[in-house]
Amino acid sequence: MIDTSAPVRTAYYTALNGHVTVTLPAIGDVAAGATVIPVYSHVPDAVVYPFIYLGNQSDEGGDVETRTKDNKGATEHLIEIKIVSGFLTSEDNASFKSADDIANEVLKIVLASTPLTFVGLGNVTTSLESMSYDVDRNDTHLVIEKTIVIRHLLDQDY
Repeated sequence: MIDTSAPVRTAYYTALNGHVTVTLPAIGDVAAGATVIPVYSHVPDAVVYPFIYLGNQSDEGGDVETRTKDNKGATEHLIEIKIVSGFLTSEDNASFKSADDIANEVLKIVLASTPLTFVGLGNVTTSLESMSYDVDRNDTHLVIEKTIVIRHLLDQDY
């Protein structure tokens, strides 16, 4: 078994970076209009909302039920995709809509009928594991974070 984190993270970054565009209302520091949503593995200090952050990942040996004679080297891999929107606390425009719109675009890419390609791994299945929200407030912004967890069954004998 190998650590599948790097090929999965690379595939997600390649698939999403520059390819998630949504029409947003004026949100905090971003003017209204079509916006390409940046993707980060490490979020910079001076980030502009909204953005996508590739979060935690985990590998587990594939469940016996999901293995077949053709994919005995299967590994289950989970990756968190965090969509982060920030709204100035001095304005009254906070909404879950931007996070939802971005999530829909992300899901169209990662759950497409043509699966993501992982270098050195076969992508047996891809499925939505869960989605959740977390709302927080810092000194300047109300921050809405939507987390999408995607599960892959990967074939390491590919």
